[in-house]
Amino acid sequence: MQRNNEGVRLQVQRGPNRAEQTINVRLVIGADGSHSAVAKGIGTGAAQETIVAVGGEVTMQAQNDDMVEVYVQLDLAPGWFGWTIPLSAGVSRIGIGSDERGKNPRRLLEGLMERHEHLRGSIVLRLQGGAIPDGASSADCGAAGNVGGRRSWAGETHIRWRNSYKHPQRKHMR
Repeated sequence: MQRNNEGVRLQVQRGPNRAEQTINVRLVIGADGSHSAVAKGIGTGAAQETIVAVGGEVTMQAQNDDMVEVYVQLDLAPGWFGWTIPLSAGVSRIGIGSDERGKNPRRLLEGLMERHEHLRGSIVLRLQGGAIPDGASSADCGAAGNVGGRRSWAGETHIRWRNSYKHPQRKHMR
């Protein structure tokens, strides 16, 4: 990775042969974890803050298969949010996180499932947790800092929107 006046020049490997190619992009999104190779590659270093989060898959009968739900509630997910995303009939992705130290994301998930009636009784099929890096400044990355606007959210919100993406059928790995 190399920054230039137009954005970032990347050396990538593409296709079945993994042929090397150079591409120029205006925006690089580093969604590769708390030890981000992308952040290191563009020289931003480690994130100043982290979100502790847990996510997985649950049985869920009540959710429309084309509705994504986002839960922005300060006492439920301090400094972050919770979500449900339908995968297939009766199965959804679910997750929640917080930027407050000492918060147990598994307990936050239990709180989310208890508070919202349509989540009560859901069975957890798979669960994993980890740290999500946060806090790159716009000076560091040449683009808007907290793109999700998490610090600008106010009050409590339960957002639903239509999910146009249909996940291909797949077998669940355990």
